[in-house]
Amino acid sequence: MNQLPEYVEYGPRETAPPPFTSGGGNFLGLILQGDTTAIEKLCDKVLNEPFEGASPFTYKPFSDVVLLFAGRWEDVTSQPKIDEGSANEDQVSLWVPVKKRDENDQELEVCMMVPYLFVDNPMSLLNGREDYGYQKAFGKLQPSPLPGKTLPAPESVAVEAFGGVFDPASTADWVKVLRIDPVAATEPPEPASPAEGSAFPATVLAEILSTGVNQVFLKQFRDAEVAGKACYQRLVEARVAFKEPHVKLKLGAWRVEIHIPSLNSHPITEDLGVKTHVTPFAFELQSGLKLEPGNYIV
Repeated sequence: MNQLPEYVEYGPRETAPPPFTSGGGNFLGLILQGDTTAIEKLCDKVLNEPFEGASPFTYKPFSDVVLLFAGRWEDVTSQPKIDEGSANEDQVSLWVPVKKRDENDQELEVCMMVPYLFVDNPMSLLNGREDYGYQKAFGKLQPSPLPGKTLPAPESVAVEAFGGVFDPASTADWVKVLRIDPVAATEPPEPASPAEGSAFPATVLAEILSTGVNQVFLKQFRDAEVAGKACYQRLVEARVAFKEPHVKLKLGAWRVEIHIPSLNSHPITEDLGVKTHVTPFAFELQSGLKLEPGNYIV
């Protein structure tokens, strides 16, 4: 491998190198129902087709499951720059379990694709996109700040992002993207995620929390000269390890409302098949975190 050039630090210092650690976080976790066909199309578009013939692996949907996490990581630190301090990161993210297969179509492991991750500070946004290829977006989260590691996980969260519906007459602005609320016992019933198909096996979740999981990314940058082309594309995996995780199941149900339609800046339903619905699968996660340096697959 050719020797890499030195990274040039200049102007605003808002990025840092991996690995990253967090001293602790507290998250509401929800298991949502997506659509397997939509998820498979996204896997092919993002992880498979750009590297066809070059990558020894392909990635396919685990099922129609989409995991939602809402909460705060505290004391996030770049280990090579540990003397420069830390930051807190409030986030709402959508994790998609995928099966990693080899050239003989043998399943190797479960990985996580993270196509949507809304954060509340520019450092987290730039580090995630530049270092790994996270599809992070700047968001306004309510409440703000979200509860930290010493408080219970949030019960309700609303997300706004900058964008909107794509139309020649539209002007980008802050728009409502999604909202999470507990369903009161006195409310009339709504359609819920079916128990079969959309339930994430507890054994798989337990293994991920105890041993960690590889997240997989398309890291790319637009070309400055040719519209619609990328000047840089790499397939990246990076391992996430949870430190001293504690999981508590939550009773009740949560309504997840997707506010904006497809053909917009944040097409969650188009990409993942997740629509407004009620899920009875909820848990609280308290944990520290280590995000390892990435590994280039291609």
